[in-house]
Amino acid sequence: MKNLFQKLSEENSYCSAELMQKFYYSFLRVLLNDLRDNGKIVFPDFGTFEVRLNKEKRTRNVNTKMISVVPAYKGIKFRPSNKLKYYIKNKI
Repeated sequence: MKNLFQKLSEENSYCSAELMQKFYYSFLRVLLNDLRDNGKIVFPDFGTFEVRLNKEKRTRNVNTKMISVVPAYKGIKFRPSNKLKYYIKNKI
């Protein structure tokens, strides 16, 4: 992460790496709270993070043949925007 903060501070000469780090953590805290409360965060031209409920599943241990149940749980799904997909396909 230090490399990210250094790059951001170099790109924005008016901000130090320490200030960028503080901004990042406060930004992240706000995003996580919003994701928890609303279940969805949309970044225009980047993508969407969404909380989804994964269903209960039955699994089988191939060695013992025993069936176990994985309970339902919440997970995060990311859907990239079309611009991000285009950028990844054509710029790398």
